[in-house]
Amino acid sequence: MRKYERIVQQEWNRTDKTQKHKHKPPKRHEHFSTSRNNNNIEASNIMVTTSRVGDDGDNALDIHSVPVQRNLVVDAGHLASKRHIIHGFIEVDVTKAQLMRREHSFSFTAFVIASLAHAVALHPQVQGMLTPRGNRVVVFRNVDVATMIEPHSGGDAFPHIIRNAQARSVQDIGQELHDVKHQNPVQSPQQQQPNHRSVEFYARLPRCIRLGIFRWMMRKPQRRQKLMGTVSLSSVGMFGGTGGGYAIGYLPCHTMGIFVGGMAQKPRVVVDPTTGATKMEMRHYVCLSLQFDHDVVDGAPAARFTKTLTDLMESASVLLLDEEAPKSYASAAW
Repeated sequence: MRKYERIVQQEWNRTDKTQKHKHKPPKRHEHFSTSRNNNNIEASNIMVTTSRVGDDGDNALDIHSVPVQRNLVVDAGHLASKRHIIHGFIEVDVTKAQLMRREHSFSFTAFVIASLAHAVALHPQVQGMLTPRGNRVVVFRNVDVATMIEPHSGGDAFPHIIRNAQARSVQDIGQELHDVKHQNPVQSPQQQQPNHRSVEFYARLPRCIRLGIFRWMMRKPQRRQKLMGTVSLSSVGMFGGTGGGYAIGYLPCHTMGIFVGGMAQKPRVVVDPTTGATKMEMRHYVCLSLQFDHDVVDGAPAARFTKTLTDLMESASVLLLDEEAPKSYASAAW
């Protein structure tokens, strides 16, 4: 912020050379505005803003403080850029699930999480993690889905991990998401450990130290599974909008991640299973972006996993047959 204050002071001096009295620069985290005709300072604790009206009235600028927590996002993007990630973009017909939502209310995000967890349970290699030497892969039996939750009362979004998601129903997962978001956000283990002060202290460290700590956290697969889960899901398209579209993100620490984009209605030719007749119907499609770490997962296993995920979501089997959810991993040994 001191750099911004010096810029504002230089601009002040340049535009008011004839004025004998010079105002002192404002303190940090203050809001102020200057004008050629009327110089005034208005205090505020929200942001730093500078505006100057020139002869043409077009010269104006705003300066905002950047939260220190953004350093964590920058570090995650830096680490993700060093990985070999393969991407896949698919459209999934979720008309059956949407029709069932009219009769039985449930969270669509919980439905996607449950479908993802069941698909990973059948193809556990997509959540495998390399050992520090890179000569072995650790495959976890339980599917822990990490997702971001924005508190209903406002504030910054925080990560939450749905533990053992492959053995839980859609209603159970949706209830946990609702409780964490609306009733008691601090009950999330990710909110309690580490706490806000330790995260802020970590974010203020030099970048080289932050990256070293992050690499140490990712070095041991068991530690990564405890702190970050085994797979990630981001529901970017659930915040509004009526059109489709893909959400493209990055994958800093997980072997597999999925980004839920927008949902839209599209025409589709449907075949009647009894008569074989075809007809045109409007169907609900959701756009999904899948990412895999190519150092762990090859293209063929990723394609088989994608096919299983598509079938589970289109058939809405996690809503119909929760009691028959896959709990055995012998069929997908690796």
